[in-house]
Amino acid sequence: MKSAQRFKIYARLLYLYPRNYRKQYGEQLLQTVADMVDDAPSAREKVDVWLRISIDFCATVCKEHIQKIGDYMKTKTHNSTNRAVYISAALFLLPIILLVINRMLMLSGPGRGVPTFMLLTFTSLCPVLAIALSGSALYTSWRNTRKSGTSVRQNWLLGAVCLLSLVYLTLVILDHIRFYTLTH
Repeated sequence: MKSAQRFKIYARLLYLYPRNYRKQYGEQLLQTVADMVDDAPSAREKVDVWLRISIDFCATVCKEHIQKIGDYMKTKTHNSTNRAVYISAALFLLPIILLVINRMLMLSGPGRGVPTFMLLTFTSLCPVLAIALSGSALYTSWRNTRKSGTSVRQNWLLGAVCLLSLVYLTLVILDHIRFYTLTH
């Protein structure tokens, strides 16, 4: 508890960890930080220690939350499948909406529109993310249905989003290739 008094800010930051992880490792993390800071002989080395702690803290918090989400999605297959459909569909529709807005802006006057790098990023990255998410959810669902012997028909929407995203991504890539060959 003495470490928690010395490192109040770090002790508060531990609340960013998932509750189970924090309860299991919180005191140990505080003690490790205290030992690392106490063992640093100079102020410069203490700054280096805090820098390493900060980087490790950010990475570990993200990793633990991703793992917690993954564990949750494994236990809640039906809900996670629905969630994956909604997120994949949003990722699929986002670049289409952006392209429509960009077209309207371009028609409203010269020099208007969404920057090209933003269009390229969204029109390429969003379908890739939609394919990855829906494909992963389909695979998980398929693996779970093989074990339980239930039907895969409930996942037709995930398959449709995955297929549409794949077709859309292919069209975007072909359009980028066509544009590049026309301009060079």
